[in-house]
Amino acid sequence: MLTYEGFPGEHISTACEEAKEIAKKNRKPIRFDFNGVKIVATGKKSISSMLWEFDLVLGQHSQTYRRSRKYQEYKKKRDREVRQSQFMVDSLTNGLPGLIEEGLVGVVYFCAALSKYADNVDVKTDFNRIVSVLEGAGYINNEHTGRPESDFSNAETMGRYIVGQAINCMKKGLPPHPITTEFEKTYKKARQ
Repeated sequence: MLTYEGFPGEHISTACEEAKEIAKKNRKPIRFDFNGVKIVATGKKSISSMLWEFDLVLGQHSQTYRRSRKYQEYKKKRDREVRQSQFMVDSLTNGLPGLIEEGLVGVVYFCAALSKYADNVDVKTDFNRIVSVLEGAGYINNEHTGRPESDFSNAETMGRYIVGQAINCMKKGLPPHPITTEFEKTYKKARQ
């Protein structure tokens, strides 16, 4: 039996089509492995039946894994991480007015902390509410974007740039970019 090796990033339907063509040309079955699922293609076997087999076996693998001790331990850990991150996001969001009162340093801290805890698909964050509060306090979406690098040695410019970038992400429904924590370190150095 011949084998087919797909390409990284190749979709299962493309792999099935390629294997079927090779099987047709060689008049021999083709065996291939896709994401741990072994599939046999022939010149007569339909693409839809290969996709159905793939989905069936993948579903069985998934069910087996979800019943495993390893998954149960992972799930407990993951649930705990989500609860902790959700608590932090809620605390940060509710505490934002107080951080704004602390000035730019409090708002930069907020953006960096939010980037850490809100960057999780299972954590719910009210980005519209946060943007509204920040813009109401005078912070501007994409502020200082495009300025020369030399301008960023000034702590005020750097801080407002960080907040402007965070607002831009949140307006798109995303948490502040993970690089925000590194920007916060640069901001702290500029403040010294």
